Amino acid sequence: MTDPKSRLPSQPAKPPRRVPVGAILGAIASVVTIAGFAFFIVDRLDAATPNSATPRPAESSSSPSPARTTPIQEPLLSVHTGYPVQKAIEAAGSPMSTRAIPGAPEWSEQLFVRGSYAATVLVSPDDTIALYSVLVCDPSLAPSFTTPSQTRVTLMATPISRAEQSTSGDAARNDRPLFYLDGGTGSSLGQLIEVSRDQPRSGNGNRGYLIGINRACGDTVFRTPATPDNREYRGSVGDAPADLLTFRERTPANFYAEVAGDFSINEDGTVDIRPSDSGETVVGVLASPFIQDLPEDFLAGARIP
Repeated sequence: MTDPKSRLPSQPAKPPRRVPVGAILGAIASVVTIAGFAFFIVDRLDAATPNSATPRPAESSSSPSPARTTPIQEPLLSVHTGYPVQKAIEAAGSPMSTRAIPGAPEWSEQLFVRGSYAATVLVSPDDTIALYSVLVCDPSLAPSFTTPSQTRVTLMATPISRAEQSTSGDAARNDRPLFYLDGGTGSSLGQLIEVSRDQPRSGNGNRGYLIGINRACGDTVFRTPATPDNREYRGSVGDAPADLLTFRERTPANFYAEVAGDFSINEDGTVDIRPSDSGETVVGVLASPFIQDLPEDFLAGARIP
């Protein structure tokens, strides 16, 4: 839009000046002649200058110039709870393993692996995803997730104490309840879990989320060996011991999980889920892939930051 102040003031109209047609045609012919000669000179100069600032196109080419492509988002990052499990299959292919849930055999937990990503999917009897978890072991990837609370969680890029960012700048989002249950044995899950402050409710689609560290590709020794009960802590960030707080400031989260319905964390690090539309509790669900279920090539490529 033009600024009215920038317009030139109107001038009084002047009678048009008559110009003979012959003069006009003669002037046009002169301009065309001069322009043609100028183009001829420029073309000769370009042809004689191999390092011209404006390169000449190749005389012939059998293949067109490659088109620019935009980065493709990892398909596993586009799956959410409430989606049909077919969405995970489309993103990562067939699951590499499937296990029935004890006490709820009509439910199943499926494991998908795609490159540096591994996903755990809890599937309901009607093939709907009730828990969806993504584990990443490559620090250069740093995937981000939009939570049901419309915050942003980024894995591997920042310490877990600052992994969740809110558009309002609410740093308190990172003061989550901690369920740090490393276990310390080969059969233990070795998963440190932090639970979202915003619990499932109608305003967030009755979904919650977890952020955590899986020892498949991250350090889970959060307290010094000399500390009593150094393999377990359940409580708030405010009550956590100093060595655990230091651990949170140096160690990034490497998995994110979205959960449909109410849920609770068990003493062994598994999750009990009560989907709002199922009327039952599904017990002993994995928050992220179990290290012993992951293939050797995936673990070989994992890098602990």
